[in-house]
Amino acid sequence: MAQIEAVAATSNSFVPVIDIAPYLAGTPEGKRRVAVELDRACREVGFYIIVGHGVDPRLIEQIETVSREFFDLPLDEKMKVHIGNTPGAVGYAAVGDIALAYTRGQVAPPDLNESFQIAKVDVTDDRYFQSEVARGLIPSNRWPERPAALKAVYTKYYLRMAALAADLMRLSALALGLPETYFDDKIDRHQPPQRSSLPGAENCSVAWPVTRCCAH
Repeated sequence: MAQIEAVAATSNSFVPVIDIAPYLAGTPEGKRRVAVELDRACREVGFYIIVGHGVDPRLIEQIETVSREFFDLPLDEKMKVHIGNTPGAVGYAAVGDIALAYTRGQVAPPDLNESFQIAKVDVTDDRYFQSEVARGLIPSNRWPERPAALKAVYTKYYLRMAALAADLMRLSALALGLPETYFDDKIDRHQPPQRSSLPGAENCSVAWPVTRCCAH
């Protein structure tokens, strides 16, 4: 309850805050009630904030800690895992490397942040993942030597977010009046990246005007 109240107090009231704990509890009534809330949020607003998701707060703290430890490293050390021209752009991107406005066909100054991105961590021997197209979308991850815990924490967090995404897809199916597992065989080969970003300093060499992260 404290988590719900804290999120509600700091969020714009225009965006609904949905507690999905009743869905995760597995009771028919709980699932129905949360599905109705999600349906309304998607139809009337298009966005929603979730609480009661069951993600261990310690894991959230761990990924923030190792991410900040990585970004605090000297630039030359972070550049050892620089994204370069690697297909799929895994690794480190320095301030000024990326301008996400290109995803909307726009030209803009680079985004004022640095980031570290990984690709899917649980690739299987499925022929789908061995295809040329898939290999381009899911390159081998590039892990830094420090922090030593980063690889393990990022892997654990990635898998936990994948599980949560699957829960949200099942919840979305119920909201659409479909069988709960309708989307299961449509997302079982997902390939989303995971990206951590840190805002850059205002006195950096990137030309103004610039934003932390362009619309994309």
